[in-house]
Amino acid sequence: MAVSEVARLGTISAAALLLRFHLGDASKVKTEGYGGHPMRVHVRRRQHSQMIGWLNEAGFTVEERRTLTSAESTRGGILLAFRQPDAQ
Repeated sequence: MAVSEVARLGTISAAALLLRFHLGDASKVKTEGYGGHPMRVHVRRRQHSQMIGWLNEAGFTVEERRTLTSAESTRGGILLAFRQPDAQ
């Protein structure tokens, strides 16, 4: 995942990351966007634990974990993570 690429920024200064994602286990191909525009995007849902694991591997510490719910849309996850700069 691209989390390791984000972690590279932490070598410059301390980094904060606010991450929003689709929560769940399924994946699907979305072929129509907002307004009916054609597209082909793989939408993958992830669990908090999987995302936290990737962030930890990249050197981030997760400080906050939230679940968003709405009658109009699927559940979403939010993670707030911090990474201290590498010692020079």
